[in-house]
Amino acid sequence: MELSVWVTMIAVCLSIFSLFVCLCIWAIKGCYYVYGLIYPQSYEKYNILELNLIYNRGKVYRNAIFAGLLSLYNKGLITISLHPKHWTDVRKLRFTLTEQFEYTELSEDEQYLVDWLFQHKEGYQFRLNTIAGPLPNETEDIERLQFYRERLWQLNEDLAEWKEVLQNTWNLKKLQEKMWIRKLFVLLGGLTITMICILLFLGELEEIWLVSPIIVVGFGWLLIFLYVTDWSRNALLIYAGCMCAVCIIYGIVQNPNVLLIIIAIFCCLLPVYVLPFSRKQLRYSQVRWFKRHLMRGKYQYVDDPQRLEYLIQASIVLQCGEVFMDRHQEWIEWQTDEHEENHTFLMHAWQMVEAEAAIFDLYPVVARWRGRYEVVHSEDGEDCVAYYYDDYYSSDYYDASDPASGDSDYYSSDSSSDSSSNDSSSDSSSSSSDSSDSSSSSSSSSSD
Repeated sequence: MELSVWVTMIAVCLSIFSLFVCLCIWAIKGCYYVYGLIYPQSYEKYNILELNLIYNRGKVYRNAIFAGLLSLYNKGLITISLHPKHWTDVRKLRFTLTEQFEYTELSEDEQYLVDWLFQHKEGYQFRLNTIAGPLPNETEDIERLQFYRERLWQLNEDLAEWKEVLQNTWNLKKLQEKMWIRKLFVLLGGLTITMICILLFLGELEEIWLVSPIIVVGFGWLLIFLYVTDWSRNALLIYAGCMCAVCIIYGIVQNPNVLLIIIAIFCCLLPVYVLPFSRKQLRYSQVRWFKRHLMRGKYQYVDDPQRLEYLIQASIVLQCGEVFMDRHQEWIEWQTDEHEENHTFLMHAWQMVEAEAAIFDLYPVVARWRGRYEVVHSEDGEDCVAYYYDDYYSSDYYDASDPASGDSDYYSSDSSSDSSSNDSSSDSSSSSSDSSDSSSSSSSSSSD
């Protein structure tokens, strides 16, 4: 049998086999229904902290502190108060452990949070300004910047220790998708497309021995491309698009039937691209869908006060609290008027939403400061202090809000990205958030 026949048979067999395996993996691991009506009842089984971990793919960011506090508040173990003299300063929001705390068994992660934050001063109390960043008028004070830099170091160390405790309590690995399934799936899909394209191009060449090195080079380039792009489905789609574009040109010139083959390939790969690979990915997709419902005002007629309370807590830990409160403002005010017992919680909810931005807004200035400065003498005789900052900063503490700048408008930027129902762009922002997590800085705590 001629060499060309053997090469053709091998390529056809590999294409059919890899495509068959891809479809089997999709049928077993990926064909779960992603979108649909997401009711709050389906999420009440999740603890607020667990919901936060699912959304952040098992990582621990700064909003996990609020998730833990809200979880304790939801169990009635802490109270929230603000002194009348500081009614407008949410940085001084005070949390106090109740008597019920002494008789309640806490999980290991909750016990660590209590031991970390609460101090025995007239009862176990914790105020947000003990972990808050600098005020605007403190960013030009060298001593204050150094003070907050040490606080940031200690804060990140405490978060790292809390993450280890959370891994033991919640088994965070179960919240993450197994990457080997994605790698195998993307690899076989790329193999199928490569083989089919090579058959279309080189099937009629007399010197068929050229096919083997082209297969090796093409498949090797595919592996490098997928590895650099972190085995993303988007990378496979780009690769498929490039190969099929060449096939379209070939088909128009040589064989119009090639277009039917291209359509068949995309019909097979489209469900793969749209649907998740596992139930863990499905759960993350549903939480993102749940967040979009919260931001678009889909729960304006929830009559149960406890359910409304849960939705507000969920919106805070999913980083859309301000948007949720604005979209549901009329309904929340009506609920407050009808149910006076909700007034206290809703007031605290507003305070928590404002507090997260207020206490963390200027930490990026601290994270970027190099610890050096010099006095600059100007021509008009007025001296000024010049501070040296890094061009960028990376901190595990900021990834949950805005890993690029840490600005206070991360709610609005998050709103625009989620409202656009463009999953690929939000996935890329999530991957950039994960990448910035790899180079984090830390800081040392200080008393209030």
